[in-house]
Amino acid sequence: MIQIFVAAMETQGQRENDFCHADEGETVAFNVTTCTGETADDKCGCARSLSGLRTHKATTTMKVHEYAGNLSDLEYIIARSLQEGGWLEPQWTQFLQGDKNSASMASALIEEASKFSVGTIVEYRDGHFVARK
Repeated sequence: MIQIFVAAMETQGQRENDFCHADEGETVAFNVTTCTGETADDKCGCARSLSGLRTHKATTTMKVHEYAGNLSDLEYIIARSLQEGGWLEPQWTQFLQGDKNSASMASALIEEASKFSVGTIVEYRDGHFVARK
C-alpha cells in the first residue's frame, strides 16, 4: 500500500480561485506543462492544480488516499494517461524530460503524499503541497 493524491471536492471554495473539474476520487498527477512564469494565484491555474489521470481535467484540491497498488502500478497508470493524452507523440515528448516522466512523477507523488495522513485535504501551490484547514 502507498499513499497517493486523488481529486476532492472537500474545501472547494475556500479560495476564490478553487476549481475541481476532475472526477472526485480520480487519481491525479502533476501537469505536464505549466505557463512560463505562472504563480499559484494567476489566471490560468496550472501552478495550483494537478490533473486527473483519466479525465485529464484539473483540480486545486486533493485528498491523500491509500492506494492498494505499488510504485510500478502508479507509474503504469501515469504512463497510460500520458499516452492517452498524446504526450508520448514525437512532437510532445520534449515536455516529458526531467521530472515529467511517469517514473519521476510517481516517485514524487508518493513522497509528497506520504508527508500527510490518509484523508487529509491538500492544495498544491507553486510547487508545494499544503494541508488545508
